[in-house]
Amino acid sequence: MLSKTLLAALLLPLAAAQQLLSVPLVVDGRDLALTLNQGENVLQAAARTVESYQLGDVFGPDGQVSELTRQLAAVLEQQIPKEPQRNVVFTTVVEINNQKMELGVAEGEDALTATTFFCRQLDLNEANMGVCLQGLVSTVEQRMVSFMQERQRQQAAAQAPLFELPMQVGDRVLPLAFTLSEHPRDTAARFCDAEWGYISTVLRAEDASAPVDKELCGATLFSLVVGVVDELLGSERGLALAAEQRAFKIDVELTPEPGTPARQQTIDLNVFPGQTPDVAVDNFLRRTGIGQAARPQLVELVASQM
Repeated sequence: MLSKTLLAALLLPLAAAQQLLSVPLVVDGRDLALTLNQGENVLQAAARTVESYQLGDVFGPDGQVSELTRQLAAVLEQQIPKEPQRNVVFTTVVEINNQKMELGVAEGEDALTATTFFCRQLDLNEANMGVCLQGLVSTVEQRMVSFMQERQRQQAAAQAPLFELPMQVGDRVLPLAFTLSEHPRDTAARFCDAEWGYISTVLRAEDASAPVDKELCGATLFSLVVGVVDELLGSERGLALAAEQRAFKIDVELTPEPGTPARQQTIDLNVFPGQTPDVAVDNFLRRTGIGQAARPQLVELVASQM
């Protein structure tokens, strides 16, 4: 016969099982608690609930009991709190036991938080967890600093005007600034938005009967901006500026039609910091005269490189 002391010791692990989740339910008119304990999956917890409440006696055939178990497991699955999705903004390659692995840093995370998340995925014991953190945190922190510096450099390059074109409006000269990352249509619209109060006043003063339309302002300037930007980017100075400021380029091979004297050539599709794939491809097609049929494939190609 087991002594009371030994019996209590044997029962202690069962009593100490940590309950992670409890969901009150009514099944066949009976109040019950659907619980999930540490170390269980939802199917095991559902099967334990069915057995402990003797629900098999109520629902009869094994098929119905199995379906009930699956339904209870689904209820538990829905109640388990989901970890917030990490919005990874930076990745770097680290080496663990001579194996190269990718470590991601999510938005709002510092080096310690990101490294802790990475090390936990390796299922390490406490000692090795400490070694993992100690070996990686400083490296991740240094690479995060380098990443932020490069991103700031690219943002500054995207915001810095490529050049300014003086626009005479009334008795004032207004600077029309350009950047390589901006679509010429957006450049024209931005200028008209910023200066419209003054421009509209001048237009009304010159001819009170003439229609005053901000959209017409943008459409008129668009052609001017396109001409100036495309002329610049076709020059040696423009090519040098593009090579200096672009985030990356894609070599686009143009194959001539069979029987034509044209030769195969490669043209740079430049993508500048802060530029969307749509804008990069639109600017490329406009400057090169390539048809719109190539647009979807090029947009997909640029997006895959970002």
